[in-house]
Amino acid sequence: MLPPMCGRFTRHLSWEELHRLANLIGQPRNLAPRYNIAPMTQIEVIRLAQTGKELAPMRWGLVPLWWKSSLKASKICLQELFNF
Repeated sequence: MLPPMCGRFTRHLSWEELHRLANLIGQPRNLAPRYNIAPMTQIEVIRLAQTGKELAPMRWGLVPLWWKSSLKASKICLQELFNF
């Protein structure tokens, strides 16, 4: 049996709501709600920049501590991960 995959999540806050919640800097963006964000999906995240908190595009996912190979591929083969 395969171990559970890292979770999916949703994003339903608008730019204005995120700005109020996290005191974001930068230009307003049109953030559409997303209800099924899966691992390896590029999303906007809040990160700390030199001038304050900003939205930045990053790829959602989990890299296990024991993973030794390069992550240049866009998908990780489960058979390779778990030695099947």
